[in-house]
Amino acid sequence: MSKEKAEQLLKKFVEGRCTPYEKAIVESWYISFSTEQKVSIEDEDYEGMKAEVFQSALAQKTVTSQKSYRLWPRWVAAAGIVIAISAGLMLMKTRSTPAMVTAFETRHIKAGSSKAVLVLADGTQINLGEALSRTPVLIGKTQVALDESGRLVYQASEKGGVSTDFNTISTPLGGQYEIILPDQTHVWLNASSSLRFPTRFNGDFRTVNLTGEAYFEVAHNAAQPFHVNSNGQLIEVLGTHFNVESYTGGATISTLLEGSVRINNNVLLHPGEQSVNDGLKIITQPAITGEATAWKDGKFKFTNKNIKVIMREIARWYNVEVAYQGDVDGKSFSGSVSRFDQIHKVLNLLESTNTIHFKVEGRRITVMP
Repeated sequence: MSKEKAEQLLKKFVEGRCTPYEKAIVESWYISFSTEQKVSIEDEDYEGMKAEVFQSALAQKTVTSQKSYRLWPRWVAAAGIVIAISAGLMLMKTRSTPAMVTAFETRHIKAGSSKAVLVLADGTQINLGEALSRTPVLIGKTQVALDESGRLVYQASEKGGVSTDFNTISTPLGGQYEIILPDQTHVWLNASSSLRFPTRFNGDFRTVNLTGEAYFEVAHNAAQPFHVNSNGQLIEVLGTHFNVESYTGGATISTLLEGSVRINNNVLLHPGEQSVNDGLKIITQPAITGEATAWKDGKFKFTNKNIKVIMREIARWYNVEVAYQGDVDGKSFSGSVSRFDQIHKVLNLLESTNTIHFKVEGRRITVMP
């Protein structure tokens, strides 16, 4: 882009006359600049670049809030660098928008990662990933080690006997973890969650206690059904894949992907169904399974979801405090973004609808209409 065209675009931006597409180019440059990304583009033609923005916008996913808006393609940040080459820091001196502040001030807020604490029956705490290794250690009559993927693996060393030992694995805010239980059931724990389980499954049932959110792939054993207790709810399964969200203060939401489960010995779920238990009643409804389990696959995914529900997910994963200023209760959004992106990209996705804005002060995010 020529210096003349770059200056014209910046002038339109400062005067508030940019089209949404032109505004995206300018703001994407700022995001790229403020996060110190190294991007290089040579001999870019402005008209061609604008045309590509239009075409890319049509092809991207939708973020909805009354109207539909598109996610900006990743390369737009690179295209915006042309403006910086032509016009220097003029933008920083003349224009400040909520999206810019968010991009700059959230650089220190990191996405979550794989981390958890294991509490043994005697109260000993093990920081997973630090104290354990791939060499198995014996806890009671159970071998425990980290496998090549970093998962915590329990393996009963002998049959028989009655186990009274219980361990608890807990993830902090900004953490998630995968564990393989003694019966070879796989469990993924979301942020701020805990699972209490025996080091050996004996008796008629395999019973665990969940707080928070987890995805289960239960090892089949018809002779010993698997039970999940969570917030006053009991889920009984034989062998299946399902997600349970049961954070304190909220409803317990169970989503079934494969097999069948029974809730509180009463409600039977089939694949593609979801139950919502508010403590007074249980309702069933069709589930968007990909949305319910998106966290396990490294994504935020929401369909017509209220902003406060979205912000609770963001707060748990990025370990931030969220406050509200003004009336935002009626605002719902649809979209998808990686959980491992910097937080300003997630906020900018929501802010691109121009119906919600954010103010960032340290680790506190204020949501405003």
